[in-house]
Amino acid sequence: MEYLSTTSLAYELGIPTNELFSKLKSLGWIDRKNDKWILTFSPLLVFMKKARRRLVSRPTT
Repeated sequence: MEYLSTTSLAYELGIPTNELFSKLKSLGWIDRKNDKWILTFSPLLVFMKKARRRLVSRPTT
């Protein structure tokens, strides 16, 4: 698995790093623990909910 730092991600998105942290924090995707940022499970849950909605809304043949 390849990891991308938030600094690199911010650069790729063309936004300041502090803005990226603010967005991720407001979405509940990261949290601050013991002076370190940690990724929460929220992104995975969001993905699973979207995938489930797509499966449920598929027309049956």
